[in-house]
Amino acid sequence: MSEYHLTNLTLRSYQQTAVEWSRNRENAVVCLPTGSGKTLVGCQWACSQLNETGSERILIVEPSRYLVEQTAEYIDQQTNITTKKLYGTTTSEERQHQWDTDTAVVTTPQTAYNCRVARF
Repeated sequence: MSEYHLTNLTLRSYQQTAVEWSRNRENAVVCLPTGSGKTLVGCQWACSQLNETGSERILIVEPSRYLVEQTAEYIDQQTNITTKKLYGTTTSEERQHQWDTDTAVVTTPQTAYNCRVARF
C-alpha cells in the first residue's frame, strides 16, 4: 500500500486544525474564506483517509467542469495521489475502469449521478 502525502506544501496551523477536526467526524464540512487553502485542506484530508481508514478511493465532486479541471490539476501537483477526471463524454468502459482502478476521481454531480443510475 502506498503512503499518500502532500508533495510540495506544508499546512498552516489553521489548515491543520481543519484537517484534524474533519478526521474525527463521520461527516464534515469545512468552511474557510476564499484563498485560505480549502483545496489544500481537502488534499491532506484525502491523504489521511487513504492512509488511515483502509479506503481505496476518493470521489471528489465539483460543481462545474472548470472546477473539475482545476481541482484535479491541483491534487496532481500537491500530492502523490493518482487523479483522473471523469466527464459525461467518457465512454462507459473507460468510466468503469476509472471507478474501479483510480485512487481519486474528480467529476461533476450530474456525471456522478448519471454513472450511478446507468451503472456504466
